[in-house]
Amino acid sequence: MSAAKVELGRRLFYDTRLSGNGAFSCASCHRQEFAFADARNVPVGSTGEAHTRNSMALANVGYFHSLGWADPRTLRLEAQALIPMFGDVPVELGLKGRRPTSFTVDEAGIPPYNELVLVTSETTLNEKRDEIRSFIGALARGTRLAQREPEVAAGFLSRANRELDPKLQLEGTKKTPFAQPAGKPFGYQDPEQWKRFAEFMTTSGAVEGELNVDEAFTNDLLPGGGAE
Repeated sequence: MSAAKVELGRRLFYDTRLSGNGAFSCASCHRQEFAFADARNVPVGSTGEAHTRNSMALANVGYFHSLGWADPRTLRLEAQALIPMFGDVPVELGLKGRRPTSFTVDEAGIPPYNELVLVTSETTLNEKRDEIRSFIGALARGTRLAQREPEVAAGFLSRANRELDPKLQLEGTKKTPFAQPAGKPFGYQDPEQWKRFAEFMTTSGAVEGELNVDEAFTNDLLPGGGAE
């Protein structure tokens, strides 16, 4: 959980572009003033179809052990979100059969940054600099392999976890946006991007107080020494 993910989730929750008619959102049936349930005996989907069950309250849903009426085996919010979007028994948001439209976070009003971020303590950063540098170097080599030979990289993933779908892993590897800033080392974090993101986080109320971006990250341990 992070403040950035919370803010993105909030925006998607109220985004009517995630419905077939462009007028419904998650918030249409899960209203904040009713603990993210609604005041109806039964909810109505984007096509006007009445449902057979109430809208579940979503307060603290991130901590639920199972999610939704449809299948108690649905254990992740990312998987559950697909049910109201693409399900048809009942029709909720009504996206089944429609060609999906993709958009980037900056198009949603959130400043982007390089999301390849490794988090550690200042003590570990100072005491294990060589180990961290070696680890990032290994990540860089693995990323180049995945770009060059996605079949090989997907094979490594599938063999490491036999429960994964090999075909899905291959397609996911092919579509992963591996591009890094031109002329910069692998994992480079742009200070200006982080300043814009920090400003967004404070002005949106996601965090309180001033953020010292210069002390939040370092490029010094990247391949090539993080040189500009």
